[in-house]
Amino acid sequence: MNKITLWAMLLILFPNMVRGESDFEELIIIANSVPQQTMSLQSAKDLFLGKRTLWPNGNAVIIVIPGRKYPFSEAVARSIYNTSPNGMQKFWLALVFQGRVKPPILLKSAKAIVEFVAEHEGAIGVVPANSENIPSELILRIQKK
Repeated sequence: MNKITLWAMLLILFPNMVRGESDFEELIIIANSVPQQTMSLQSAKDLFLGKRTLWPNGNAVIIVIPGRKYPFSEAVARSIYNTSPNGMQKFWLALVFQGRVKPPILLKSAKAIVEFVAEHEGAIGVVPANSENIPSELILRIQKK
């Protein structure tokens, strides 16, 4: 088996293996009334992974992500959860079933996510980078390193 065939098979079988933080550049993280407007990529991912359920000020984190049937859910699932939209759903079902976290809010569009986050203190969401009409005060700045 030649090297090109081997790499092609690896890319088909393990597409997330070659993806990294660059996928996150397709997305913007937004948050409302949180104590910090800048954080590391890992800290942001920890929030979306349910590893942290409270903001440093003690307010609950409200996670807002697209439902698995919506176009940009693939980018969210790949970038944050390193899986497919179905895998992202299974991840959350397991955490909720274990009683470790409250389920995320699943919405149908970037516009709906922006509107929800804007109306709920402590909410954090993720939308495509090319989304329109995102208030600048909602944009969470991610430190490169």
